[in-house]
Amino acid sequence: MANAMGVSQNTYWLLENGKTKITLEHIQQLADALNLNVRLFLHDFINQ
Repeated sequence: MANAMGVSQNTYWLLENGKTKITLEHIQQLADALNLNVRLFLHDFINQ
């Protein structure tokens, strides 16, 4: 997943384990890696 997002394994581990805050750029990279539209990816979060 780290490679697909274009981040280091360490950065991905930090994100995955809550050791660093996720940025909008990371969210976009993750959505892209999963081949999802970022709006659909965040739909439930946005509509709380």
